[in-house]
Amino acid sequence: MNQSMSRTLGLPLFAGIVLFCAPLLAANPLVTFPSGDFTCTVAVTPHEIPKPDPEHPERRYPPVLKTVTITRIGTIRRDASTWSDGSASELWDLADMKLALQESRRPGKDIYLLRGYLRDHAGPALLRFDDKSVSWITAGAVKVPPGDSDKPLHYQAAVVVSDPGEIPTVTATYQAWIDPKTLLPQKFDDGEALYVLTFSKEPPIGPLVIPANIQREIDRYQAAYAPHPHL
Repeated sequence: MNQSMSRTLGLPLFAGIVLFCAPLLAANPLVTFPSGDFTCTVAVTPHEIPKPDPEHPERRYPPVLKTVTITRIGTIRRDASTWSDGSASELWDLADMKLALQESRRPGKDIYLLRGYLRDHAGPALLRFDDKSVSWITAGAVKVPPGDSDKPLHYQAAVVVSDPGEIPTVTATYQAWIDPKTLLPQKFDDGEALYVLTFSKEPPIGPLVIPANIQREIDRYQAAYAPHPHL
């Protein structure tokens, strides 16, 4: 099992997604994310889509992310992604095990394991679609316009998106539109695409059933890291 993860496979780049959900660590008076069970659909519109090169018709571009359907029940979260080539993939986040498993889009459905440092840091935080996605929104962020109570609150800021210690440091301009009444995010923009979030008003019906191919990797992981019986 591959314990590393390609950004183009596992994380919306933007791949699909990286997205890991966790309870809110501290209340943000400007924005919030559901801390319990919820369902959210994310529609993705890239700012640019590569066009076929008539001089190189054999050249193929990777598919782009179209939608992400997020369902969290208890400590389990599933992110189901669809892609422009018709393929689909899922990411399962098991908060109680501090473990996440990303399914590839490719035939054979390879599974990529994320745990520990990788689980917490893989991919730009914006596309985790959780409380880390809005942690950059602070009183110091630019808010455009000053806003009235009926319009979404618009925040914009330069955010570091490179991994810790990476040189040179990479920044991107993030934008977010927040519902002024619920304080839930309505839209994100990371400079690459616009992400429109629609939260269901009804709680999800569970439980979430982990697919057999994902469960096999969970069992393998647990067996590999189980305490030795003689210790």
